[in-house]
Amino acid sequence: MSVQDLSAGRLLAKNAVRLRAFVRSRVHNDADADDISQEAYARVLARSRATPLKDPVAYAFRVALNLLSDQRRPGAPDVNEPIDDAAASDAPSPFEVLDMKQRADLFTRALQRMPRLRREVFV
Repeated sequence: MSVQDLSAGRLLAKNAVRLRAFVRSRVHNDADADDISQEAYARVLARSRATPLKDPVAYAFRVALNLLSDQRRPGAPDVNEPIDDAAASDAPSPFEVLDMKQRADLFTRALQRMPRLRREVFV
């Protein structure tokens, strides 16, 4: 982490309450304010790694405004829209598929380590 990253991070930390209050005054709930503030922080810190920023706090406020305007754009997903239960799938999630594959691999390796006769009896 560079000195630039540390100074930008410190400035953002000192002004975190102000930025969150700024965002909260423009959105309907605390969760959206937290998400937008966090995304603004992440973008400012990523940008500060690439190029030095004169005023990371001002840049964070500008990023937050841009994120707020993106949220209001026509065609943008409505965060308050209920999830359609019909769209849910009964298929296992990618994490469940990975877990099943890992378990099958462990089982196969355990079988291969068994003595031949025990393996045949077990199978």
